[in-house]
Amino acid sequence: MYSKRIMFLRDKRRQPIGCLAINIDSGKVSYQMSVLNPSDKFNREVSRVIALGRLIEKPIVINSPPGESMHDISLMIMNDIVANETAPARAVKSAKLWLSNTDRYTPLDKYEVVPSVMAEPLTKLLNKLAN
Repeated sequence: MYSKRIMFLRDKRRQPIGCLAINIDSGKVSYQMSVLNPSDKFNREVSRVIALGRLIEKPIVINSPPGESMHDISLMIMNDIVANETAPARAVKSAKLWLSNTDRYTPLDKYEVVPSVMAEPLTKLLNKLAN
């Protein structure tokens, strides 16, 4: 199975502030993002093109068990963004918001593979989110 997906990052007012480009290919999920500079006006097309270009040039790869739903894949990506120390602050804030609004939060320890970040900060994060 191979597919590309686009997902927009949003702020607390539900306004788009960035774009996630997601590539799903046989259990491997890669993603990349573009985030709006607060002084600029958001443009969906530009944001999408930047995210897709970054996905081609420098993808962030996470392992995913085959057959996961798009919601589960989105959950893994959002957790990866939150735990990634180099992710833009606006993307982290948007990912945290998405995780707090999701109707069926599933801790990442359900998965056998750890995403692209170190396991220790991820475990701390999951413990915080679970409480």
